[in-house]
Amino acid sequence: MRVSIGFDSSSCHKNPQQKFENVEYENKNASVSIFVTCIGVIQLFHSTNSKCNWINPTPMSIRSS
Repeated sequence: MRVSIGFDSSSCHKNPQQKFENVEYENKNASVSIFVTCIGVIQLFHSTNSKCNWINPTPMSIRSS
């Protein structure tokens, strides 16, 4: 399997939209940090003969917004 890995992060957001169960975290002025890791499959290979069985037609790295 051949994969592509992507990272995205964001920090210091004011007024988060998430509702917390713990009242301690309900402070609307608190800053939050988010870090996301994504893995996209590019190709799948057969385990015994190394033949490519599938190629992702739209890998994340070339997809336009």
